[in-house]
Amino acid sequence: MAVVYRAHDPLFGRDVALKALLFAYFRDPVSRKRFEREARVIAALEHPFIVPVYDFGQDEEQPYLVMRYLSGGTLKERLDNGPLSLASATAIINRLAQALDHAHEHQVIHRDLKPGNVLFDQYENAYLSDFGIARLVDQETKSLTGSGVIGTPAFMSPEQIYGDRPVDRRSDVYALGTLLYLMLSGKTPFDADTPAKLMMQHLLERPPDIRHWRPDLPPALADIIEQALAKEPDERFPRASALAAALAAVPQSEATPPPVTMRTPPPISQRPKVTPAEETGPLPALPVEDEATGDLPELPSEARHSIKEMPPPLIQPRARPVPPKALPVAPIAAESASTPRNWRLYGGIAALVFLVLAGLFWLPSLFAGPDEPGEAAAGFPSPPSNTATPTRAVTATNASKTTPQPTATVAADVTARPGAEDAVITAANVAELVTYAQIGRGTIEEILRAPAGDLLAVAGGDGLWLYDAITLETVAHLDGHARTVRTAAWSPDGRLIASASDDGAILVWDVAAGEIIQQFSGHTDWVRALRWSPDGASLLSGSSDGTVRLWDVGAGGPGVTMATFTVSVRSVAWAPAGQGWAAGLQTGELVFYGPAGAEQARVQADDSPIITLAWADDSNRLAAGSIDGQLSLWEAAGSTPIVEVNAHLGAIFSLSWSADGARLLTSGNDNMARIWNVATMTATELNGHTAPVTGGAWLDENSVITGGIDGVLRLWASNNGSVQRQIEGHMTSINSAAWAPNGAILALGLSDDSARIWSADGQAELLNLAGHSSWVSSLSFAPDSSRLLTADFNGQIRLWDTESGDMITRLGTHRAIVNSVGWSVDGQYAASGGKDQLVRIWDTADLSQPQFITLTHTASVEALAFSPDGALLATGAADGTLLIWDWQERLILSRLDEHREAIRAISWLPDGTRLATSSNDGTVRIWDLDAEASELVLREHDGWVNSVSWSPNGQLLASGGFDGTVNIWSASTGELLHALPGGHYAVWAVSWSPDGTILLAGSGDGTAHLWSLPIIPSAPN
Repeated sequence: MAVVYRAHDPLFGRDVALKALLFAYFRDPVSRKRFEREARVIAALEHPFIVPVYDFGQDEEQPYLVMRYLSGGTLKERLDNGPLSLASATAIINRLAQALDHAHEHQVIHRDLKPGNVLFDQYENAYLSDFGIARLVDQETKSLTGSGVIGTPAFMSPEQIYGDRPVDRRSDVYALGTLLYLMLSGKTPFDADTPAKLMMQHLLERPPDIRHWRPDLPPALADIIEQALAKEPDERFPRASALAAALAAVPQSEATPPPVTMRTPPPISQRPKVTPAEETGPLPALPVEDEATGDLPELPSEARHSIKEMPPPLIQPRARPVPPKALPVAPIAAESASTPRNWRLYGGIAALVFLVLAGLFWLPSLFAGPDEPGEAAAGFPSPPSNTATPTRAVTATNASKTTPQPTATVAADVTARPGAEDAVITAANVAELVTYAQIGRGTIEEILRAPAGDLLAVAGGDGLWLYDAITLETVAHLDGHARTVRTAAWSPDGRLIASASDDGAILVWDVAAGEIIQQFSGHTDWVRALRWSPDGASLLSGSSDGTVRLWDVGAGGPGVTMATFTVSVRSVAWAPAGQGWAAGLQTGELVFYGPAGAEQARVQADDSPIITLAWADDSNRLAAGSIDGQLSLWEAAGSTPIVEVNAHLGAIFSLSWSADGARLLTSGNDNMARIWNVATMTATELNGHTAPVTGGAWLDENSVITGGIDGVLRLWASNNGSVQRQIEGHMTSINSAAWAPNGAILALGLSDDSARIWSADGQAELLNLAGHSSWVSSLSFAPDSSRLLTADFNGQIRLWDTESGDMITRLGTHRAIVNSVGWSVDGQYAASGGKDQLVRIWDTADLSQPQFITLTHTASVEALAFSPDGALLATGAADGTLLIWDWQERLILSRLDEHREAIRAISWLPDGTRLATSSNDGTVRIWDLDAEASELVLREHDGWVNSVSWSPNGQLLASGGFDGTVNIWSASTGELLHALPGGHYAVWAVSWSPDGTILLAGSGDGTAHLWSLPIIPSAPN
């Protein structure tokens, strides 16, 4: 954006640095504003360790800054020659910390601390420079929000990456810690080949110990860096000078990391067996380590896995009937308003457009900021052509039948049902599998009231669900897309509805017939916005491929490209009388077009993406909502907003005008919906959702309906915000799933911070285990089914009573995401593995003082499983390494490294002689542990294979992939026997029932599927 020259000032006879805005940015108002702001900020921050500004002006419209010239070069140039000594790094940090503290005291956050912005004079003194993206903090909160994703990826704090979280002085502390790491090691804590992967490492991974690169450094230094680079701002140093003071106090001493012992193992067949009834013996004497502050033995990271980016693969569209039950409609007048839980994690997810954190293929589109090009669209698959034939995909439902309300009663053991032995799934009958039950109706992405008639549409993970807008009873399910439906639009007469999806396709449905009457393809990336023209003849769509297209609904055929941008188009809206349309862009720009498609005006509405637009019926006012929570109202083609207000903490996901244009419904990332009086811009709060609210619509002048990540549709009185009714049945992403060993119940780990226990037939939710502070990433039943272990993205591990639903204890924590948990066969020991590269094995015999063993990997621990006899523990890491441990002796028996990418899941053959793993490299491997090599490699998945499970009879392997399929393999030959559609998004978990009669799969689309053989009638009495 700018270039710096060495120049000479003849008036004062001195050399100066002349920083000039590049020609390409002269007339860009955002770039000019940022450049001018830098001049004002530096001028106000007079400090001996901040590069001073001498003058500011412009020459033939080219703005420039005149600053002190420093002849000692940059820190970046010095680091080209290798790492610095501890003494040199300490001196530099001390000066930078003083400069940052001064800036922070003047309410300025730098946001872009990096080696290129640290300069030296001729006396080797360091100075802080380049406040080009600095921001002033809010005087009340002492932080800034709504900054979007701005900064240098290698040095950005997690809250900067999320883009909608408060950024304060502790964000600069994080960058200062990163700079310290770089100065001492010559490497940044994280490294990846794309900015998106690098940012995800900042969000999820623990940095490798600095002593791996510099074993001469003292141990206390590792603790300082770990505190400075904590994921949560509250865990960092409160100010830069506190970091500098801690660094100055570090003694000069040496420390080296402890080695891991390996020994040559005996063959698996010769190892002693332990039956389930035998005791494995007590743990060796262990120190009791405090989970928050205890020193943990660990190995430094030698290799780190970067998350692979993939376009969303397609599965064949299909028509599916509505399950034979209606959603529960429960009056909740007596229900107290729920206190919103930790919305900040969802804040990040909102900024990532509903990032299901393991599904990260589209991150580059999110992170494209104001100075970056937009998303790449190459390689996106075209939608299948066979859906052009009209497809019957609607079934009426029996609205009188309701789902039982959750209770604390556990269902009877299903293994005792008649004919169970004949219902076991085998290689011979696997092709006969049918859907036994579906749990959940998918995620809620958008809610739309039909403009005519009495229908309400919910677009989401499981296609389109239609409800009666008066009774809220289920009317139909329209399912034709291969992937999640992100947006939909009603025709003006309410006779047709169009839907658009991650698969790039747009489908037009005849609602009464339940048939696809038109299909459009041409977008090469996600379709993010879809709106019908006021005359009903055309559809307007906006996509991550950077185009806006117009489609002729009657004639069909290829669409007309109306506009092309270098960034994602996040929202579109037609003016109600057809005077034109508008588009909201990833860069925060709002572009107005006339009826013929000519651009009329382009304004910078916000610094962050404009993700929702809605035009009032009077055609003169357009509402725009951004990822940073800013709501603005605009007149058509206006240059300045007529109203601007911070409407939500985090993203605004939906906007809906009342029929008279006097009120505006907004839904947001802060678990809230609000009804705004447009004349006064005062709001009535709709408080009751327990997770971000992703959609909302007016039903009539007296009521509105909202829904979101908690899976609940809520009906509200518009005059006072009281809840009238709620509809349960939708669900958020399912990250983990498991059967209880007794077969009576199953559990699902969700992205609404809860785990749910369901009856084995999938018909009733029995318990909602709430209490986690972020997504539940993994769960596992104890062998006696009485306890459930759950873990989350914040590193917490909890133990629950499966009968009462009470939390027994918070077992402990990891310092990053816990990816996998499991139990030993005797139920005494529980294991957990996380992105902090640690495996912990907990002794649950005495929960008053839980003890644990710590094992260390050289990369994030992604999967683990105890052997059936409990003697061994298998762990898989992000670098593709599979380790077999004698865990009680803390010895590695085998190291297997055939996977090229992260191991996502591990499953033992029930007799313990073989092992199966699934990986991001697209394979499932079956291992011969005696030979220490894979004997079969299964390759039919397209992309990551997230889960694998061995059937109880040992004949079959089930695997779930990012491609949305569940594959069932012959465990003896590796032949693919059967493939099942596992949902409209990645399948994150598969699990066999203990009797081998039902296969369970959980999907990121918010559904779980259970398959079995056709129902076998009970034997006659």
